[in-house]
Amino acid sequence: MPKLLKFSLWYLLSFLLCTFLARLGFWWHFRDPQLAEDTQTLLQAFVLGTRFDLRLGLVIVLPFLLLGGWTKLSPFRHRWSERFWWAYFVIASAATLATIGLDFGHYSYLRTRLNAAILNFLGDWQTSAEMVWQSYPVVKITLIALVVIAVLLWGVATGFRHLRQPTHGWQWSHPKPRHRLWLGLTTAVLVIVGIHGKFSQYPLRWSDAFFTPNPFVANIGLNPVLNFFDTLDYKSAGFDQAKVEQAYPVIADWLGVPPNTSGPRFSLRREIPARPDALATPPNIVLVLVESFSAYKTSTFGNPLGTTPYFDQLAKQGILFTRFFTPHFGTARGVFTTLTGVPDVETANTSSRNPQAADQHILMDSAFPEYERFYFIGGSTSWANIRGVLTNNIRDIRIYEEGHYQSKRNDTWGISDTNLFKEANQVLKQQNKPFFAIIQTSGNHRPYTIPAEDRDFQSQKWPLEQLKANGFDSQEEYDSFRYMDYSIKTLIETAKKEAYFDNTVFVFLGDHGITGNASAVLPAAWTDLRLSSIHTPFLLYAPKLLRPAVRTEVASQVDVMATLAGLLPRPYINTTFGRDVLAPSPPTRQAAFTITHDRGPEVGFVQAPYYFMLGLPTQKGYLAELDSQTAKNLETERSDEAQRLRQFTLHYYEMARYLLLNNKKQVVQKQP
Repeated sequence: MPKLLKFSLWYLLSFLLCTFLARLGFWWHFRDPQLAEDTQTLLQAFVLGTRFDLRLGLVIVLPFLLLGGWTKLSPFRHRWSERFWWAYFVIASAATLATIGLDFGHYSYLRTRLNAAILNFLGDWQTSAEMVWQSYPVVKITLIALVVIAVLLWGVATGFRHLRQPTHGWQWSHPKPRHRLWLGLTTAVLVIVGIHGKFSQYPLRWSDAFFTPNPFVANIGLNPVLNFFDTLDYKSAGFDQAKVEQAYPVIADWLGVPPNTSGPRFSLRREIPARPDALATPPNIVLVLVESFSAYKTSTFGNPLGTTPYFDQLAKQGILFTRFFTPHFGTARGVFTTLTGVPDVETANTSSRNPQAADQHILMDSAFPEYERFYFIGGSTSWANIRGVLTNNIRDIRIYEEGHYQSKRNDTWGISDTNLFKEANQVLKQQNKPFFAIIQTSGNHRPYTIPAEDRDFQSQKWPLEQLKANGFDSQEEYDSFRYMDYSIKTLIETAKKEAYFDNTVFVFLGDHGITGNASAVLPAAWTDLRLSSIHTPFLLYAPKLLRPAVRTEVASQVDVMATLAGLLPRPYINTTFGRDVLAPSPPTRQAAFTITHDRGPEVGFVQAPYYFMLGLPTQKGYLAELDSQTAKNLETERSDEAQRLRQFTLHYYEMARYLLLNNKKQVVQKQP
């Protein structure tokens, strides 16, 4: 065999061995013993993963196969050529292994494989780097990486040195023409088939890994390097005018938009009358956007580890929505959607970073004109350009962030949540006019730093197996979640001592949830279909103003501002998807749109009793019952329902793309 092919095969086998071990380590480290996969499904995932790895290995080897046979570029004839190819393979291998290492951290943090969305963090690289430094053993990882790179240097050099020695057997120095032709064609066919990945017309794609509704099994099959470059293809393309033409009448009718005789052509503008049961006087509003507030991790929703005892008490005294969903995963997206009432369907980046989406009609501005408006965050609103969304659209909003507080910095996210609530109270208690305050927490987030000053917070220890069985990866994550409840207690108990408390509505919701094992408290479909990553509590707490209730209808993060505007004893102008979930509505409007950006994207629609998902690149649909224990795909069995939801989901998605760029600030009409 020619030395060129010998080295290529040696490198490919070594490469596949390394990636297989990495995949095995991924499965072993992140597996959930409570959700054990059957052997056949796991084997299929590993085989798919090996095919992806083979594609990447062949892509790396391909330049060597094409150019290494030339005399002047042969590493077996010239020292400088050997050094060139030695550097090439070392860099390619080191980059691959570094990406795999980064993927481990990415999955540990977000429960998704590495994808192009990580580029969003470059916009706030200093904060991101600080978070990584505080969350992970960077020095240890760097030392390990240096050792691995040293092994790579040695391995590639050894391979070339060995092949430079005299060999025995069939020599390539005087091949017969037919041998050269046969071997060249065979090699070309094998490389093409390996890169194509399938014996079919269409190549192996990332979507092939999602052969099961179990997201973890699908993630086992993905290759992080290829997944990153695959997701780079999905750039924002604005909106499709023709598709908006088709979508608008459907969405307008669904929302109850009156016929549009003037103004923008595709406007969703409608005047919402005051509810008969609206509050007699405008209340203060304190909206707490809680970091990673997964419903299944709360004892309010049945988690047996006693995670949120204080929030449980508030839930019994307030209006709790048990089927409330964020459209997507991600804090910046959650903040944008809560403020605007439009899901962040931007795929290339978050909409808060998109200058074209900076101008938005926000009800916090237009429906509350006489209110003092505040935004409190422990860190900086420069993160993800949240400051631009706030200051560009909410007049006279007062932002409190790092540099404004007396409390000392806790970690990369700024002051602790407990101190954040105390600092906010110091500002709010001085107000003489009604106020609308948003407080964005960050404590339930890596590096899970609990300040030493909160000595009365007591850690509760649980066996790791029991933590994992109930949705927590570590003791630190569990303690952080309980500390979040401790912080909420600080907010409410502090506010109870102030004059503003009795006329204030406290609103709690998550910016998003976290993908995990929710089977201890929710039907299996919620875990298998990743609903756990977008399902959060939504609570309105005002013991002097609102009668306690548990609401089981589906609601969405886009509904938050419209619901709060509905508390006022006056009409307001709504231009978005949001609806007042406290007002009566037909079951068809009790729904939630979803989008999973790291799947290409995948859009969905929750409308009881179903959850419909549609992969946009593949147009493959999936219809499941929310309360199912199997997450069985019912698309064929219930084709009429699946087709209806497919069309409506696409219409909603197209209107969302349109509204991101066309939901401009409106002139506030004087109220009678």
